[in-house]
Amino acid sequence: MKRLQNVLWLQSGGCGGCTMSLLCAEAPGLLSMLETAGVRFLWHPSLSEASGEEVLLLLERIREGEQALDLLCVEGSMLRGPNGSGRFHLLAGTDTPMIQWVSDLAARARYTVAVGTCAAFLFEQEEFRFKQGLYFLMLAPLVVPGVILGISILLFSNTLGTHFEESWKIDVELFRPGFWLVVLGQFSFIATLVTLVVSARLRKFDRTLEEAAMNLGANRFEVIWHITLKFLRPALVGAGAVAFLMSFENFNTTLFLVGYEATLPINLYLQVRDGSTPVINAISFLLIVGTSLLALMNLYFSRKGESS
Repeated sequence: MKRLQNVLWLQSGGCGGCTMSLLCAEAPGLLSMLETAGVRFLWHPSLSEASGEEVLLLLERIREGEQALDLLCVEGSMLRGPNGSGRFHLLAGTDTPMIQWVSDLAARARYTVAVGTCAAFLFEQEEFRFKQGLYFLMLAPLVVPGVILGISILLFSNTLGTHFEESWKIDVELFRPGFWLVVLGQFSFIATLVTLVVSARLRKFDRTLEEAAMNLGANRFEVIWHITLKFLRPALVGAGAVAFLMSFENFNTTLFLVGYEATLPINLYLQVRDGSTPVINAISFLLIVGTSLLALMNLYFSRKGESS
């Protein structure tokens, strides 16, 4: 029997959005998905019963190498103040900053995961082999018709699901039409749009500002947080709005991946086939007004950010 992967999940910087999103998953649910994937939480602040001394004992055992740890997941940002000490955020029950705990535990983990947007930095500020080929692959979902993209992802997931079932007798819900395939389909082309928007802004950035800040004693994280991301803020807001609008209105790709839990645009399509009703007309009107207002607000704040 395959060994379960031990995962330790920590929260920092007042962030719990990723956990809330995962807990809201329905097809498949989070717990069934983790069980299928062979993942076991050593501790999670929202899912685990252990607290207080039990958790501290577990963390100490991991830090001393007595407890195996495969994956350390840190949700939220690391608070470094004041003056880089990290003492703005001490782990409850200890006198040790969270950032120090993460540093110690990461040394024991086989993998450390941080969630963020990095593609624009990769293509604009780094040089590596096969860069052009990877860039072309990133752009491919934009030129492939949505119907073809949806069918391709569906066939690929079905092939993987069949392979898992025939080889290891594992029925992986993740590879069936439903929430997670819709996420994959949306991500495949929306991530490209976001990368292009942020890259366009990043090309105008003067990197001597980063060099000057580092010469004055700032570390790489502080430079990115206080200088680079501040410069990219209009692009990030705009990219977020574009991503939301594109995902919200997407139909062709989602139609093939959605399974039995239809999204709102697909639900409207299914209802309209039986004839238009006042309710459908009202919902459609509200959607048009809402998305238009969001687009106008994004345009206003983008121009305001560029002029300031």
